Amino acid sequence: MGITVLGKYISVISRREQKYLNAVMQPYGLGFSSYNFLLFLAKNEGCTQKELCRNMGIDEAVATRSMKKMEKEGYVSRIRSEQDSRKYALFLTEKGRKLIPVIRTVLEEWWNQVLQDVPQEQQNYLLPLMEHISENAVLVSEEMTEDRGE
Repeated sequence: MGITVLGKYISVISRREQKYLNAVMQPYGLGFSSYNFLLFLAKNEGCTQKELCRNMGIDEAVATRSMKKMEKEGYVSRIRSEQDSRKYALFLTEKGRKLIPVIRTVLEEWWNQVLQDVPQEQQNYLLPLMEHISENAVLVSEEMTEDRGE
């Protein structure tokens, strides 16, 4: 396999997952980035929006719009920092916490279908490998940003 097509396959998988989740989660009024944010917050409550963006590789303007919408829908609360009024700590509301198992179930169903004919041994190898590649991508991206003085 040529390494140049790896991004294409990752992109196809991501877009298809997004389409599936958008359809299944439509009754909750959430877009794709919204449930990724909720899952991140489930493990990182109290983080700032900047930390969320850095960790997820998301543009801050996109995150701001999503957070405001999720706050309006009652899934997230944003609490202004006492030390810096420009920063908000992000928390799941009770409604947001109740949605986490639903999101996880939907994701599990999706991946069970997608990986149904992939041997378990290969699946066990795939996740740590993709995590490692993802971490490298973040490092390369951060180095590029630093080199350009951003």
